[in-house]
Amino acid sequence: MFPELYKQFPGVKPHVLQALVLHVMALEDVSQIITCDRKLNYQEFSLLKHYLTEHLDGKPLEYITGKCNFYGIDFIVNNDVLIPRIETELLVERAINKIGNAKCKVLDLCTGSGVIAVSIAKYCSNAEITAVDISTKALEICKQNIQKHNVEGRIHTLEHDILKQLPSGNFDFILSNPPYIETATIQNLENSVKNFEPYLALDGGTDGLIFYKKFKEYASLVTNCVFMFEIGFNQKNAICEIFKAFNPQIIQDFNHNDRIVYFDV
Repeated sequence: MFPELYKQFPGVKPHVLQALVLHVMALEDVSQIITCDRKLNYQEFSLLKHYLTEHLDGKPLEYITGKCNFYGIDFIVNNDVLIPRIETELLVERAINKIGNAKCKVLDLCTGSGVIAVSIAKYCSNAEITAVDISTKALEICKQNIQKHNVEGRIHTLEHDILKQLPSGNFDFILSNPPYIETATIQNLENSVKNFEPYLALDGGTDGLIFYKKFKEYASLVTNCVFMFEIGFNQKNAICEIFKAFNPQIIQDFNHNDRIVYFDV
């Protein structure tokens, strides 16, 4: 089947075509196509062409299929939430290594689809997590992912505007992948981002630092807590200035870009 489709759609990357074929056929793996030994029917082929047109117009594959893989886990996504990036896996990995099996309370700010909260819940069996977001629609997706991965009893969701008031309570770990793109820069992003991903999940204010300045207030109020945030690749100096009182450490991502800020209070 695929050699014929590759010829019909030469401008489409093979992995995209394979993913969309699996999606329209409601299959999980390419091997199942060989096993079922059938071709696309007319309705499936029409739907495939529709999805390919959407993708060529910039719509991300993850929004078409409604799913993505993050940290080896399958998550539900739609255009109410940001598509999680591989860079955020570094934040999750560091947090999981730090938390381990400790009995602790974790606060995930700007949770979106809940990938940070759910990943930690799956790998840190004694962690109790509060996942916070301002978006009702984002929290609906978060709740679906919580249910999908059977961690309902360990993650509590909270609809809350953290720029107005930070959540109350005592936490051992405070994590976040907040919006950190400068408002004026958003229109310069790729079409697949600026035209499809939620503005709320991108906009970090005029300088991209509005959330970190709020996190600084939080850090000034708590004790015995680990803070870990994702940052923009060009924000190291500004971030270190904001959190200089806490002796922040910066961790680079797989491409050697400054990506995670970490400190204890």
